[in-house]
Amino acid sequence: MTTGADTRNGSSDLDLERFQDLCQAVEIGLTPTVIKGLVAYRDLMRAWNGRVRLVSRSNGSRILERHVYESLLLARFLPASATRLVDIGTGGGLPGIPLKIFRPDLQVVLLDSARMKTLFLREVIRTMSLKGIEVVHDRAERVVSSIGATFDLATSRAVATLDRVWAFAQPLLRADGSMLSLKGPGEAEKELSGAGLDFKEHVFESKYRRVSVVCIKQPQ
Repeated sequence: MTTGADTRNGSSDLDLERFQDLCQAVEIGLTPTVIKGLVAYRDLMRAWNGRVRLVSRSNGSRILERHVYESLLLARFLPASATRLVDIGTGGGLPGIPLKIFRPDLQVVLLDSARMKTLFLREVIRTMSLKGIEVVHDRAERVVSSIGATFDLATSRAVATLDRVWAFAQPLLRADGSMLSLKGPGEAEKELSGAGLDFKEHVFESKYRRVSVVCIKQPQ
């Protein structure tokens, strides 16, 4: 399904076309409103990437295809009942902002310690008029006392090893909460060996690369 076009130069938007094809292959339904929001976010990332390293320069033309697509893989595992999500080490808003655009009912907290990246996140929220989303400029280990165990879900992507991210996430989660993380295939078993945690790993493969969604639930 390739319906997007970049009309600025009269040329096709290959990033959008490939992104839509990838989402269709894993049955992630994209409404016109969601597509519009994701493209607007992509364009803001491109505009800021020269000042703040949000993604690698080599991936600047593939933000939807590479970064947003992988973020939306987590949407397949979001419980319909979930209401609050914290994105730990969100960087440029991945995966938190794509998930917010896809699930506007979620209350989202974007947590990062890099000042310039949090300035970008606030600009995204302002420019796109996003509601129910907050930016916290701090380290995860320092916000537990102020935020508390109030979240249904924690998310992470390219932050640290899973055992370390879980140590940050667990105090922020409700008793029945869980963490969803993006990793390379096989990394979860290596990073969680000896941690005594039950986890599930779901591997997704496209013609571009393989990626895993790792789910860890609060011990009962």
